[in-house]
Amino acid sequence: MIVSSKIIEDRAQRDGRRDVCELHVDHLGVSHEFRYLAESAADVAAVMVGRVSQLNAQLASHEIAHNLDSIETRGEGSPATEFTTVTQTIAEVRIRFQQAHGLAACRIAKWLLGRTDAQLRAAFGINLPQVVSLRSRLQAKANAGDTAANQEGE
Repeated sequence: MIVSSKIIEDRAQRDGRRDVCELHVDHLGVSHEFRYLAESAADVAAVMVGRVSQLNAQLASHEIAHNLDSIETRGEGSPATEFTTVTQTIAEVRIRFQQAHGLAACRIAKWLLGRTDAQLRAAFGINLPQVVSLRSRLQAKANAGDTAANQEGE
């Protein structure tokens, strides 16, 4: 989350436009700098405020993408939660799982098995008996992935 934003440069250019540089700092202390040319009458403060929500969305989107790639590749581990929540990641994993094939689907199933019943109920919109059935299907898929991963070449 962006916790601080300021305009660190606002210089007039010969053609009347302004060279503007914004500095945004997130809650981890990481700086995000944006430089652009603004029209002479542009409200650069309003542009900066608008960029905060855009930047927060981008940070969350990148974190979700990283989490999904990690889950599909390894099938284990805890998702990063600096800019998102575990619940958001699980919701995106569910979508990816519905579209996944082969070993990626097996790895996602393995990862989903590590989630709590409550997390699975929320992500899949199901009741407890359905969670039991889902876990059985996930386990079968995870086992198939483990079997495939342990196959030796010929």
